Amino acid sequence: MSFVVGASLSPSIPRDGLNFWFDAQNHPNLENANIATDRTNQYQPFSLLNNDGKVTYNTDGGGSFDFTGVTNVYVKTPVNVLNTNTVTWVIWFRRSGTPVEYTGLFYNRTTGAVAGVHFGGGNSVNAIKLRYTWNNDLFNTETDLSTPLDIWTFCAVAVRATGATVTMISGTGSKSTFSHTGVTNTALAFTSSFLGWDGFSNRLHNGRISQAFFYTRDLSDSEVQRIYDTTISRHYPLGFQTPITTTTTTPPTTTTSTTTEAPVVNDFEGRQWTDFNDLCQGAGEDLTLYSSIAWASLKVGDILYLDNGLNEIWKDNPYFYNISNHQYLEINQVDGKIVTKPTAC
Repeated sequence: MSFVVGASLSPSIPRDGLNFWFDAQNHPNLENANIATDRTNQYQPFSLLNNDGKVTYNTDGGGSFDFTGVTNVYVKTPVNVLNTNTVTWVIWFRRSGTPVEYTGLFYNRTTGAVAGVHFGGGNSVNAIKLRYTWNNDLFNTETDLSTPLDIWTFCAVAVRATGATVTMISGTGSKSTFSHTGVTNTALAFTSSFLGWDGFSNRLHNGRISQAFFYTRDLSDSEVQRIYDTTISRHYPLGFQTPITTTTTTPPTTTTSTTTEAPVVNDFEGRQWTDFNDLCQGAGEDLTLYSSIAWASLKVGDILYLDNGLNEIWKDNPYFYNISNHQYLEINQVDGKIVTKPTAC
């Protein structure tokens, strides 16, 4: 007899209207690597296989799936909702490179609505911006929400009968919103929703997705913030400040104050060069790199940064030598991802 172990809902996640919750963290608990589960338990486990393609599970952070931007590598969700003009899509994602125009993140097409969250169209500047579609319209509405490269990004689109609110919070903790008003959104049916694809042509996501939520109502700003606050700990680089609340009691008064504490950022002093043998012999250019991950814990797929805010990815040379650890590592100069973890000379 087979069974699925499902994690319980967090008390901080708004439950009212929560129709579907995709969470990569639960994937290692499943007996069958070809299926995924809905954490709301409203839908049965569903297949990750699409002909000869499938997303790949990644242990990075709290778990995510790799979407390679090629045919059949997407997730067909079991979402089945009829007749609504109040929905909220929420998704954690990372993009690698510039997306194909109108690349889908959480999108319904082929049956029912043509609606969802996606990237922009046109030139490379617009192609990295967040957009949304409703009833095959509004897809070129300017939000001015440009997504960062290779940094976890939180996005929520709350649609109502008369408009929508788009929220984006990047890995730096910077929150931006766009409010769309003056439109009339008719009721639609959501019967064919995809993660990482908009259901048309080659508009396939190249990057990662860790979590996605679908609500049958428009969430408030505070509810969207609650989801972010509950799920941010699984995503790095963090690159943001965490509020710390302290309470001091001196009779007869009590004082509560809130301060901020910068996240732990590791710095690695060393050298970069084109050949690791030369680096090990003392050659190379002096360089300090940064990461939210300790040197000993770095693995294939992680990224190093040129700044302690963890924004600018290091891609200048293929090899870096850490002086204090007497180890080198290799990166892919296209995306900056580590391909050889720290190795002794």
